[in-house]
Amino acid sequence: MANIELRCWRCGSSLKSTLLPLSRSAMCDSCRADLHVCEFCIHYNPSFSDRCDQSLAERPREFDRANFCDFFKINEQAYQRKGRSSSQQARAQLDALFGGKSEGGQSKKSKSSDKVFQQVDKKADKSSDLAKQQLNALFGLNDDKSKS
Repeated sequence: MANIELRCWRCGSSLKSTLLPLSRSAMCDSCRADLHVCEFCIHYNPSFSDRCDQSLAERPREFDRANFCDFFKINEQAYQRKGRSSSQQARAQLDALFGGKSEGGQSKKSKSSDKVFQQVDKKADKSSDLAKQQLNALFGLNDDKSKS
């Protein structure tokens, strides 16, 4: 952990002057946020009902306030995680699980699947246009009337 530059989970400012291991009362010098909090822990997972992947951990009332959790371990990516949407987080977890990313942040598999979906959409548009023309012919409507 000595080579890693820690950043505050809330504001992203450097925590070089902060003593490790974090005490319960440790605070960020910039934004004055508590640092021994669930949101700065590797076990914090918003998709869990109690937001912690440790089943024995006691559930705090507030996840962004200092606590006495014995399972607390610093998550170096906590600040970066805050800016991501849930879909971006899920994509990053899938990429980490099934392989690396290609350029642009998308995996190669997701790019190829995007092309397939675009082709399917084009075919669906053509078939819906054909169906609309057949209905218009059946009811004797002109294309001019159906467009309005």
